[in-house]
Amino acid sequence: MSGLRPVARRDGPALHAILGPSAESWLGLGPLGKEECCHLALQWEKDRRFWAVEQDGEALGLLYLAPLAERGGGQWELGYALRQDEQGRGLATWACCLLLDQGFASGQVQRVNAFCRPDNRASRRLLRRLGFWKRERRLKNGCLSFDRWGRPCWQDALEYTMTAAAWQRRRGALPV
Repeated sequence: MSGLRPVARRDGPALHAILGPSAESWLGLGPLGKEECCHLALQWEKDRRFWAVEQDGEALGLLYLAPLAERGGGQWELGYALRQDEQGRGLATWACCLLLDQGFASGQVQRVNAFCRPDNRASRRLLRRLGFWKRERRLKNGCLSFDRWGRPCWQDALEYTMTAAAWQRRRGALPV
């Protein structure tokens, strides 16, 4: 059985695999140990912005959909991370479709934005496949990351966007 469900405290070990070294650089997270991931799972269990991508009872990925309070007007942000060995099989496309369907159907979400680093080709491909379009601006220092010594540093980010109307038109063309 596959689906989305709220993150639960039992997802701590799975979050360690999802948010491990391969995702750290893309997500702007520092090195996360198992203990920190268990703590995050406990926090996120109470926070309905975080969703586990589940298959056969195991969390394989993490999605995030939350309002962009500073922008208002029904603008939300989409975030995603998938365990490295699960990437490239369409799971992120499928899971993002489910969450976007849910968000746009709620009526609260009018526009969804997603941010990624310019060198994250997989993320850019996913967003284009979903029908997001790149905003003209490049956000200078728009993404907090960590250098190879674990020190925080700012990196540029690209902003992609999708409106509720565009999602309705695009949704039928997606294979999910």
